[in-house]
Amino acid sequence: MESASSVTPHSILEKFEFYFLGLTFTLLGAAIQTASFSGHSHASVIAEVIGWAGFALSGLVGLSKVEHLSVVIFLRNRKNEYENNKSQFEQAKASGVASAKIAQTGEVMLIDTAINKAGESAARYGDELGKAGRRHEVKDIIQRWSFILGLLSIAVARAYDAVTPIICGLPST
Repeated sequence: MESASSVTPHSILEKFEFYFLGLTFTLLGAAIQTASFSGHSHASVIAEVIGWAGFALSGLVGLSKVEHLSVVIFLRNRKNEYENNKSQFEQAKASGVASAKIAQTGEVMLIDTAINKAGESAARYGDELGKAGRRHEVKDIIQRWSFILGLLSIAVARAYDAVTPIICGLPST
């Protein structure tokens, strides 16, 4: 069982990514399996196919997002690690420490140098995280709007032939 401290906004968003991706492919599969083109208007058939395309695009973009999610998580974790290191070096400096030994390299350096290097690394990872985040946001917009297009198109396709005679005042067949 997960503890409350392990639930973060990021973990909730990551779970939502997987849920939304599963929902998209489930609706695509259901739409394809339940489609019937015989006896339907051209407009209805075209709307159905557009709906499939919308769901398929949403699903493929969602897969791309999930594929690159590990990069975003890695960059975020590295940035946080360097920010924590910088904070620890600053605390050490405040308590009078003049130099620090870097655990990864074994190198001993002045505490101010260690603070600067940790800050530069955090900033570099922050920049990369920003770029990856913007790509993720663009994919998110494409995924959501193509999902909405798919959903609305399927709804139109399924209702078009039944609703058109009512709206246009034509006798139903």
